[in-house]
Amino acid sequence: MKVSVANCLSKSLPIICLLISALSANAEDLKMELDIGTGNHVSAKVLDNGEYQITTTGGDPFILTKPFKSNYDPNKEYVFSFEYFCIEGLDSIQLFYAPPVKEEQSAHGPELLSSEGWTSYALNIKACQEPGSWREGYTQFRIDFGSQSGRTIHLRNIQLRAPTDGELKAALAATHGNSKVAVFDTALQAMVATGFDALIARVEASDSSIKIAMEAKGQLGNLFLCEVPFYQSPVGRTEFVWQEAVPELKGTHTVEVKRFRGDHDRVFSSWILMRKTPAGLMPVSHQRFPDRIPAQWSLTRDRPLSKKGTSGLDGGNLFQFEDYKKLGIHNTTQNIVLTQLVLANPEAGTTPHSFNGTTVHIRNDQVKALDRVMQEADQLKIVVSSIILIPKNTPMSHPDCAPAGIYAMPNVVEESGWSIYAAGLDFLAQRYMRPDRKYGRITHWILHNEVDAGWIWTNAGDKPLYTYLDLYYRSMRTAQSVIRRYGDAGDVLISLTHYWTIAHNSKCYKPKDMVDLLAKRSSQEGDFDWGLAYHPYPENLRDPRTWLDKSATFDFQTKRITPKNLEVLDAYMRQETMLYDGKVRTIVLSEQGSNSPKHDEESYRDQAAGLVYTWLKFRDLDSIESYVHHRWMDHPQEGGLNLGFRRDSKSTDPEEGKKPAWEIWRKLGTPQEGEAFEFTKPVIGIKDISEVRFQGMIIENNQ
Repeated sequence: MKVSVANCLSKSLPIICLLISALSANAEDLKMELDIGTGNHVSAKVLDNGEYQITTTGGDPFILTKPFKSNYDPNKEYVFSFEYFCIEGLDSIQLFYAPPVKEEQSAHGPELLSSEGWTSYALNIKACQEPGSWREGYTQFRIDFGSQSGRTIHLRNIQLRAPTDGELKAALAATHGNSKVAVFDTALQAMVATGFDALIARVEASDSSIKIAMEAKGQLGNLFLCEVPFYQSPVGRTEFVWQEAVPELKGTHTVEVKRFRGDHDRVFSSWILMRKTPAGLMPVSHQRFPDRIPAQWSLTRDRPLSKKGTSGLDGGNLFQFEDYKKLGIHNTTQNIVLTQLVLANPEAGTTPHSFNGTTVHIRNDQVKALDRVMQEADQLKIVVSSIILIPKNTPMSHPDCAPAGIYAMPNVVEESGWSIYAAGLDFLAQRYMRPDRKYGRITHWILHNEVDAGWIWTNAGDKPLYTYLDLYYRSMRTAQSVIRRYGDAGDVLISLTHYWTIAHNSKCYKPKDMVDLLAKRSSQEGDFDWGLAYHPYPENLRDPRTWLDKSATFDFQTKRITPKNLEVLDAYMRQETMLYDGKVRTIVLSEQGSNSPKHDEESYRDQAAGLVYTWLKFRDLDSIESYVHHRWMDHPQEGGLNLGFRRDSKSTDPEEGKKPAWEIWRKLGTPQEGEAFEFTKPVIGIKDISEVRFQGMIIENNQ
């Protein structure tokens, strides 16, 4: 029987004091192995790569570790942790320490959040223990995996260890309560909801100056025009880097200021009108970001030759290069881990790059490798969508990033961190937007990965929606201004999962809410051509039969957007409130795939049919620019998913490792695609391919 417990982060200050004292600990982590023969209500096995795969088969699933030497210090090593991949999540984790196994010797952990990528779980035994039960001398653990049957979890790196600096910081913040964040979020919500009496109507930059056009309803006095660099927010701010008194404002008024304030290019600032009151400066307008930035080059935006795509090139892999050519790939994504490319300090083998008064140092070997990838994509006439990723614990990372995150939100709250981040983007834009295409071309700038699941993929700590999106919004605005200084040949895209009106887990956000808020803020603050990088995986990532998805319905309140109901995404983004300059924003389906659950005939058949079904869904939707299938070849580190057109293989024999999906994908979009359609019809149970497209009316509001 599992015991329901409160979140263990709500413990008292003495626990935090114990955590802080552990910083001096220098003990080695105690690695653990599972004894898969000791399980209850589980099916467990060790995979070839050393991971454990555990599927719960009843209401009391558990498994024991192999006995270990009792050489830990309970006052120093008291965090039980592991890395995991679990699409469904678990309602709880309970850890028993033995011998003997009994309730009085256990710790109750919080839920194990659903994750569609590898992430970490850490249970602070001291904070979550049955009172007084954690001590020295235990030689075995029992791990209880919640109370739900039919859940599959992959585990690796199971250990008992000391807490990390990040865990200590997060626990301390949780104990004191993050009141500053709550106050900021409330004030931000109020600002977004307010209809102000004044308006900054336009911000237009030239080579040497910036013109700021203002309007007022009626007559307003005691006003100040204030500058807000992108690494700051006007919310709650009473002191600004620059401010100037505005004559009594009635009707319209334009102010012209120098474009540069010292080294700072003010296209990386927003502008807001504030009124002087006895309580200090108060906003009387929304902030406004640059509407126009003069471009260094006159560029033409790349358009793909077809919608067909798959994920990134390796660079220098002739076998892959030729395979992409045979498959007719014209769209791809390229992960760019910015901190691997850009360093804050000089090292051997780096080249300095200056931006906005900051000098960063570019790693020559990393640039050479990226050049090769980008040049190969250009040779294949592939439109590249870069995915900008920021690892944890770097000067470029958000200071509140929690250990659970795979990647971090960029540091857009401190001048130093923002400057390094923006300088890295500037280097990429300067190199990969050149008119001569010497090094290839980046067209789409996807920031960062699946931000609705930000706790996992773009972590900035535990933040409410408005605050989290504000951070992401500043990152988007930064990238937008960087790109526009070089040319109008690409756009900034928000990366979202297949959820829509539900969240990935309790730490995440609803994509529809994020899109709505992004549209509202950009409308208030100077609209720009952001777009979507959507990931419409099937409802169950492991099951390619997406036509069976139950949570994908044909209305704006659907829980998920999957291949089955892509028409909903198209209809939603065609609403007037979502348009940019009267047109539908760019939509790139930048990561999704059709899985083969097993390497057998039935799985391969369903995978191929899932691809054709999805193709028929997006093929005739003009709003969708491209579909990037994840991935070209199976990867052993994807939690048992086999999404590739090919099996994982080291062979360069073009025929070896092909799944039926390879040939199906090759035929789609060619005169042979009818063969793929015929193959698919009996699998999904239709007589004509026209039955795939939804023929009814999308319900706009079914609440």
